Amino acid sequence: MISSVQLKTLQGVIECELPNRNLYEFAGTLKLNHVAFPIPLGSDQILLRGSQLKNTAWVYGLVIYTGHESKLMMVSLIQKKNGQKTFE
Repeated sequence: MISSVQLKTLQGVIECELPNRNLYEFAGTLKLNHVAFPIPLGSDQILLRGSQLKNTAWVYGLVIYTGHESKLMMVSLIQKKNGQKTFE
């Protein structure tokens, strides 16, 4: 577990796939300074827009994609072009 004080000094890089419309897939790596091995990130480590956490007092997080680059937005734009209903 990391404290909020330690979180302030945390430094690293997230390398991940380019934004795409594959809603339930994600591939990335968290490379923290002073940690020998990268930490793999997958669909189990992300929350999509509109998700709700339950039975959780707190969470640390960061935003990877925003706006038109978000997975939900990409799927929504494709569905609008095809005349399908959107998620919203």
